[in-house]
Amino acid sequence: MNSHTSLQSVVLDQLRLRKCPMLAHSASAAWEKHETAFMDDRVKCPLWLRRLFDQANVEALVAGVEAEQLNLMEWKPDERPPIMRKKLILPSSSEWKIVSIRETARAESAVCVNPKDALRYWRKHIATAPHFSPENECCAVLILNVKNRIRGHQMISIGSACETMAQPREVFRAAVIAGGYAIVLMHNHPSGDPEPSDADRSMTKRFIEGGRILSVHLNDHVIVGRRKFFSFKEEGLLP
Repeated sequence: MNSHTSLQSVVLDQLRLRKCPMLAHSASAAWEKHETAFMDDRVKCPLWLRRLFDQANVEALVAGVEAEQLNLMEWKPDERPPIMRKKLILPSSSEWKIVSIRETARAESAVCVNPKDALRYWRKHIATAPHFSPENECCAVLILNVKNRIRGHQMISIGSACETMAQPREVFRAAVIAGGYAIVLMHNHPSGDPEPSDADRSMTKRFIEGGRILSVHLNDHVIVGRRKFFSFKEEGLLP
């Protein structure tokens, strides 16, 4: 039974594509046991994949802590306490800084004033990313300045074939840190039909309210299909 998280599965797929089957096998075995996996420095992997690898390690550690806590909660006084497999060391607190991962578009051309501009950016810079999966719903946010120029984007989540999770804190985090004036939320429907679901409509209402609180305007929510798209703004569903 595959117990990997979505992020771990993406990392393993990328390692196999880069002909690193031994590393993928050892990482998979470690993560299934909620243990840390190690990436050989000699493996020639891009920086973004190494960062995803580190994040997947953190997920494994956190899952291990939750599993141990669950075992302790189920322990009864007349039973022997569970044996701790190992001492888990969680990441320490750190000083953070925001860095761009890669340049995606020249400033003079990255303008987003309508959903077609957003769709063009999606196809050129998001759908072509190595970690993008057209068979899964992928949610991304475009960060705009006051002149509707795209300062960049962030991939929020990679979900299943029929849904993806996106919370306001993840959607607005990069925009707030980067000083963005507005955002355009985007996600794809692997089925090819961009018609929004009830969950999509409910989610959009939450983001509208979140944007009001944070003073970051939600310019549009664009759902990308196979040959067409759905724009909440064009359909009059945004204030």
